[in-house]
Amino acid sequence: FITPNGQEGLKSYGSADFPTALGTHAKANFILLGFTTENILQQVILVWKKDDVYADEMIERILASIELIKIEDEE
Repeated sequence: FITPNGQEGLKSYGSADFPTALGTHAKANFILLGFTTENILQQVILVWKKDDVYADEMIERILASIELIKIEDEE
């Protein structure tokens, strides 16, 4: 996965049955993004209901807006 500002990371995605607070399970999709540097690990976790008609568009907008701040070495 590459962010709009060029940062590279790993992307895992799929669907699963997630437990709910009511003791049932809900079908949902997920995306896990992982970004690392020498001493930092950053993760973005997105989960949404499988049948949500607006979710796919929202997820695309979220993914297009992810930008990581480049850390400059202090001298």
